[in-house]
Amino acid sequence: MTMTITEIMIYYIVKIVSGAEHLSVPRCIKVIYLLDWYSAFMYQRQSGRKWFHGLCGPKEASMESLLSASSRYYEIRQMDNHLGGVKDVIFCKEVCDVPKITPNDLAIISYVASIVRGMPWNDLIRLVSSTYPMLKSLPGEYIDLKTLATEYSKRIKCNDNGGVK
Repeated sequence: MTMTITEIMIYYIVKIVSGAEHLSVPRCIKVIYLLDWYSAFMYQRQSGRKWFHGLCGPKEASMESLLSASSRYYEIRQMDNHLGGVKDVIFCKEVCDVPKITPNDLAIISYVASIVRGMPWNDLIRLVSSTYPMLKSLPGEYIDLKTLATEYSKRIKCNDNGGVK
């Protein structure tokens, strides 16, 4: 089985964002959304994932199905959460043949990780919910990150030049 780009990114996200060997699945999905948004905003690149505005934040169907099963490089385990329920957690496996990612992708992950590492869950939810794409879309709508990044960039330039919002 070959490892997909998304699986590679998940492995690196868990390693870099958590600073440990595990990360909850919902947190990982929110971080991947932030990576896609940052990449679209800074580089006009999007991963190809199709994000939708869900009731509890951004959703991506293939991401949720991918993170419902273990891979060669990580496994999904259930753990107790602080509310007495159960949560799905991604644990990296100890492997020595994980493919390298591009320096640009590593820089994007590192930048987002520097913001969200150790961030309480409610603060992460607020951060994700306050991104321009989430504010400009309605629940159930497709989120076109590249188009919204261009729109947001123009708004920022207009504001920097004394324009109105």
